[in-house]
Amino acid sequence: MSLVSESEVARWTPVVLALARELWVVRDRVCIMESLLTTQGTLSKDAIDKFQPGTEQQAQLDRDCESFVAKLVAGMQSR
Repeated sequence: MSLVSESEVARWTPVVLALARELWVVRDRVCIMESLLTTQGTLSKDAIDKFQPGTEQQAQLDRDCESFVAKLVAGMQSR
């Protein structure tokens, strides 16, 4: 017996995805902030917004994002 009906899952899926999207933005910005603080020791007000990751760092961010999405989807599929 399922604790959550199909209609409840459908109703909450957009909410979960919106929260996941916001969480990913926060995780991405924290990663950038850590990188800038490690390399520069300080941050200007707009440093995070202007930051452009290198190829290797972008590849790691992409892998992290894929892992995050996979875990989110797996959690949504298991009930």
